[in-house]
Amino acid sequence: MRGAGLIAAGMLALAPAASAQQADLRIAETLTLDAREIGYSLDLGLSAVTPTRIGVAATLDLTDLQRQLPELLAGLTLVDTCGSRVALQRVEAEARDAMVIATARLDVASYACERTGPTAWERGALRSENEVEVRADLSAELQGPCVVFRLYDVAQSTPGALPEVDAGNGRRQAVRGLLIEAVGLLLEDSPICPEMPPELAMLDPVYDSGVPTEIGAGGLGIALSGSIDVSTGTILAVLRLLQARGVLPPEP
Repeated sequence: MRGAGLIAAGMLALAPAASAQQADLRIAETLTLDAREIGYSLDLGLSAVTPTRIGVAATLDLTDLQRQLPELLAGLTLVDTCGSRVALQRVEAEARDAMVIATARLDVASYACERTGPTAWERGALRSENEVEVRADLSAELQGPCVVFRLYDVAQSTPGALPEVDAGNGRRQAVRGLLIEAVGLLLEDSPICPEMPPELAMLDPVYDSGVPTEIGAGGLGIALSGSIDVSTGTILAVLRLLQARGVLPPEP
């Protein structure tokens, strides 16, 4: 879900503004992930803050990613050590206020882990295999222009603790700790980087906050806020765009 995955399939729409001091834009784009196209939209509310700065309040709509998440992640191996393997069978996510709640069914396999040398271990026979239902609580934060989800906690959906497995060095380790580490790395490596369409790239909004928000009933979105610095170069670039669109007279 990197910004590099964005492909040229964007649409730009203008919405009626409440006043001359405001402008609303809707940008529709797609990103490509594992050869699958995922749509998203960015609703931008622009308002005058100072003579040289425009305030930005935006909502990043990720409901299509949310809808396709079960197929995208089905069968993904989260943990694969000498003594354990944890794979996703099913996962779903929904937004609840400013949090994201994910529920998943995991296939947790535990193996004998046998020493084959002073520092070497080898996976042995399967000891047990269980299906475990878990719930994970996530939030989001900004890293530069990108949104990165963060895993706060994961727990078994039904009463009881997650099982322990052989960590491969002669000690036992809780599946919960392995999951938190593995999912944390997966999320860290999957930032979402919304981009302005090329014709509006000169605006280059700088976001200073981003938190999950609920769209409709459980729909996944990110509420962004920030600003755009209006330099003379930005103004000239906008004027050239208006000329190219035929809104202003062409150059003499």
